[in-house]
Amino acid sequence: MQNNLITVSLKEFNHAMKTFKLGVPRKNAKKKPIIPPAVLSFFDGILTIESDEKLVNIRATGEWHGKAEFSNSIVNAIAMVPLSTNPLVIKYTGEKLLIGSTSVTCKWTLLNERKINQLSNPSVIDIFAMYRTLPAHQAHADGIAKKYKSVHQAMLKETEKTAKKLSAYEITQEDLITLIEAKTEAKISSNN
Repeated sequence: MQNNLITVSLKEFNHAMKTFKLGVPRKNAKKKPIIPPAVLSFFDGILTIESDEKLVNIRATGEWHGKAEFSNSIVNAIAMVPLSTNPLVIKYTGEKLLIGSTSVTCKWTLLNERKINQLSNPSVIDIFAMYRTLPAHQAHADGIAKKYKSVHQAMLKETEKTAKKLSAYEITQEDLITLIEAKTEAKISSNN
């Protein structure tokens, strides 16, 4: 079994968890809509927790090979009653997710080596395709959203420069972006 254990600064963790503080619902409050589960993942030294359209990133160290999905109520409970062990250890045991001394039932998704390599060294077109096809929380957790923002800005600058050079041929920046979009669509189609 792979080791899935990371450590984080308790102060940073508790500060970040304040983002998820919802309080205790009133008895007569309207029924809250069903929301996706909270997601905890670790990639490139960053622990990411996403819950109810909120996302926090916390510096962490360790080894982690998957994603844990669990009830959003756990995130709210931890936000309401901060943990106290420093450094905070987060571990997946093969059955449960342990956040400090709190044991959480979760759905674990193992990332395979091919997926990790794909995320570590994707081409620009791969990044565009993954960003468009991954759920938002996964794109953030896997680092694709960050890579996308960077390569998208670079693409805009490069297409602007190239369009100026090709203006005598009546090729515009929009033409070049359309070509990149077609390549992205082809990549998405070939992966389905």
